[in-house]
Amino acid sequence: MVNLTGAINHTIPISQFHKGMAAQIFSDVRKSGAKVVIKNNEPECVLMSPDEYMEFMDELADTRLELLALQRIAKGALDHTSTQKEVMESFGITEEDLADMEEVEIE
Repeated sequence: MVNLTGAINHTIPISQFHKGMAAQIFSDVRKSGAKVVIKNNEPECVLMSPDEYMEFMDELADTRLELLALQRIAKGALDHTSTQKEVMESFGITEEDLADMEEVEIE
């Protein structure tokens, strides 16, 4: 038998919004995570906190980048790579040039 407890605990009938319970619903979303709003027995939308949304979007972006990297590797991208030394030589950059540079923060 399928356990529906989790699904039921994460759904909100839209009628609760009509009964003035929005503040309570939003509070519950912040505490317990995303909720699915049900309208006419069908999922209408998903409510989630801004932090949860940003985390989801970051994970999605990371996954897309990973997929792109894997596709490039599958097409032989690693067969055409250069060492750091080769790149530096091609641009005329020395280790001393790098030592004189300011620290750069990369996110």
